[in-house]
Amino acid sequence: MQGQTGTITINRVNTSGANAYLNAWMDFNNDGILTDAGEQIITNVLIPSGTNGSANYTFNIPSNAVLGSIGVRVRITNVNTTISYGDSGSGEAEDHIATILPYLSIGNLVWYDVNNN
Repeated sequence: MQGQTGTITINRVNTSGANAYLNAWMDFNNDGILTDAGEQIITNVLIPSGTNGSANYTFNIPSNAVLGSIGVRVRITNVNTTISYGDSGSGEAEDHIATILPYLSIGNLVWYDVNNN
C-alpha cells in the first residue's frame, strides 16, 4: 500500500560453490526504468553457497507510488553489483509483477479493500 512498508518473499538458491549477491528493484513510478531514486529495495545481500530456502525482505513503498501493476526485478549474481540491467557476472534475473494499492484511512481506522469495491 502507498506510504507503507511492504514485504517480498524470495526463494534463494545458491548451489554455485561461491558467494552470491541478491538485489531487487520495484518500478514505483511505472516508467519502465529501474534506476530511479528509491526503486532498489534490496541491495547486495550476501547469499552464501549452499543457501536453499526463502526469506522475507521489507522495504518502504513511497506515498506517491503509482497504483496498480508495476514491474519487479530480482537478480542474484556472483558479483557485488547494483545494476538492474545488462550483463553483471554469472547469475539469474527474474521479472515479476506486483500490485500497489491505495492506503485508506479515516481517523485511526485503516481499510484494505481486498475486492476493490
